[in-house]
Amino acid sequence: MATASSSDSDSGRAESNEANSKWLDAHYDPMANIHTFSSCLALADLHGDGEYKLVVGDLGPGGQEPRLKVLKGPTVLTESPLPALPAAAATFLMDQHEPRASALALASGPCVYVYKNLRPYFKFTLPPLPPNPVEQDLWNQAKEDRIDPLTLKEMLEGIREKAEVPLSVQSLRFLQLELSDMEAFVNQHKSKAIKRQTVITTMTTLKKNLADEDAVSCLVLGTENKELLVLDPEAFTILAKMSLPSVPVFLEVSGQFDVEFRLAAACRNGNIYILRRDSKRPKYCIELSAQAVGLVRVHKILVVGSTQDSLHGFTYKGKRLWTVQMPAAILTMNLLEQSFRGLQAVVAGLANGEVRCWPRPGLASARHGTVTGFSWVRLSPLLLPGVPEAWLLPAQLASKTCALTAPHELSKGPSFYSGCPENAASPQVAFTKCWSQSWSQDCDAP
Repeated sequence: MATASSSDSDSGRAESNEANSKWLDAHYDPMANIHTFSSCLALADLHGDGEYKLVVGDLGPGGQEPRLKVLKGPTVLTESPLPALPAAAATFLMDQHEPRASALALASGPCVYVYKNLRPYFKFTLPPLPPNPVEQDLWNQAKEDRIDPLTLKEMLEGIREKAEVPLSVQSLRFLQLELSDMEAFVNQHKSKAIKRQTVITTMTTLKKNLADEDAVSCLVLGTENKELLVLDPEAFTILAKMSLPSVPVFLEVSGQFDVEFRLAAACRNGNIYILRRDSKRPKYCIELSAQAVGLVRVHKILVVGSTQDSLHGFTYKGKRLWTVQMPAAILTMNLLEQSFRGLQAVVAGLANGEVRCWPRPGLASARHGTVTGFSWVRLSPLLLPGVPEAWLLPAQLASKTCALTAPHELSKGPSFYSGCPENAASPQVAFTKCWSQSWSQDCDAP
């Protein structure tokens, strides 16, 4: 009897917590087996039919190959293998043709794979970099049999330690070989040209010439070679190239490429650099006291999450406006927007399982686990009858994905979230949480 009473009490508490939660469960799949992050999640109308689908660049852990997956709700519609780990996913409009279906861009290695109607459309490859001249000379000597493999190895090791220009993949592979395998490798590759290729580290989109929501956009790429590239949305040629002092990891843009734009890049050296349309190098620099874990623009403020468990607000000229301390480490950040009211908020997933919003004070515990990634999209009123405007946020909680629907009585700005728990037995999918409070309440910034 005591056991039954305890079980009833636990069940009652669970029902009470669910009733008081700001989120509503819609779909949940504990066996989704998805591993990804916010940068590799995107929601878009891929066919121009008003139906939003979730695009996931799955990292494929445990020796599995990375894959591109497209989900409708928790159901996987299509999936295809990727040649390298995905770095970022983005959806954008390439042209004004009807129907207005979004194209999908997936950055992986040195390439951007562009899909239209979920079919391969274009592959953009980063231009090759000039090789190290000393390295080139050494392989020319090996080609003419003027140096032996052991001498070649010693010389290449010296270059790797001191030279500013990194070695090519060919030389790096050669240095990993055992002495017995070196001669065969040299004979096989000495006649091949030395190629040095960089990879993409981050990607976002920038409006081409109009600020409209359905305007044509350019792709903006950050590379391991400390460069930013802006691509033409139709020809995929490089429209602009900018240099940075360090490798970019997060990008935030505003404006239009043909008119005026500002670009903020958070880099591995712990700094954020601001560039404008007419600048080839950074115009302003924001020095952080810790590494950035996220970068989001809220109106004219850059909101930066740091490894010191805090959010910081900066102007585009680098002036610090405020700091908000979080109760736990920030794992992921994204922007949640209510465009018809001009309201914006930063949504942060914390290591303690909470989802916090700034400048909205509301928060909710992620009952299915710790959120490590999410994205969002505003849904059409036609998709949710009786709801004036709604949001769908898929998120990754180390193991699952979610999709939500908002009840009529809850939505003065319902938002949807999906995620995956860090300690889950297997990667999961759960379209799980729906913001249920009015966005017009308690909106004062700190």
